[in-house]
Amino acid sequence: MLVLTRREGRRIVMTHQGVTMTIEVLEARRGSSRLGISAPVTVEVLREELVDDAAAVAAREEQS
Repeated sequence: MLVLTRREGRRIVMTHQGVTMTIEVLEARRGSSRLGISAPVTVEVLREELVDDAAAVAAREEQS
C-alpha cells in the first residue's frame, strides 16, 4: 500500500492501461476528508462498503 499525505487542493493522478484517474483532496478535517474523483464513465468508482454489498448480492443471486 502506498501511503501519501496531501494538503487540500492537491491531487493524485493514476494511469492504468491508458486510463487516467485523478483524486483531489477537497477538504481535510480531523477524522474525515472529502475527496473528488475524476475518472471516465467506463471506470466504476465505489465506496468499499458498496463493493462488499454488491459481492453479497451477486453471491445470493448465484445460489438462487
